Amino acid sequence: ADRERIARGVKTEIKTGTKRALRALALSLPDGRAKSRARAAIENAPQEFWKAPSSSAGKYHPADEINEGGLVVHTLRVAMMAQILARYFHFPRPDLLVAALIAHDMQKGGRPWKGYAKDHGPLAAAWLKTLDPKPSVDRDEIARSVHEHMAQWNFPQPNPPTDLARQIISYADYLASQDMIYVDWQNAAFQGK
Repeated sequence: ADRERIARGVKTEIKTGTKRALRALALSLPDGRAKSRARAAIENAPQEFWKAPSSSAGKYHPADEINEGGLVVHTLRVAMMAQILARYFHFPRPDLLVAALIAHDMQKGGRPWKGYAKDHGPLAAAWLKTLDPKPSVDRDEIARSVHEHMAQWNFPQPNPPTDLARQIISYADYLASQDMIYVDWQNAAFQGK
């Protein structure tokens, strides 16, 4: 009952503000391939992505993410958490992490969208490559991060993080999914840019 009350309290803000906030996040990235990949992913995201809750069961993410648009809120929070971790660990290219995390769950319902897909990381990575068919180091790094974002829970094969980029990606996703850690997506600094 408490989770439903919390969700109802922010339902309108989530429905009206998430698309604008995700676009603002992409625009805040430095000019380059990571920014263009993030913007292309947003513009080509399946309509279901914008409407889906973050968790099919409604219990594995913060309460406000059980709303329509909760998956976008989750995406914002994960990308913001990655920025925090990248600063802490002095990661040289946080734009690559943010671009990957903007797209990490855009195929969470499968291709075509039917419901939760265990292999949504690999599906999203393959989808991203169709948006940018010309290979590049940045494109391939973003796609690899999306592919492996579930780390030890990755399907069909676990991919425990082996480098700092994948560690930040999987930790950001895990931490931002916790009820006891609140990432305020509505008052993020990037929205002022």
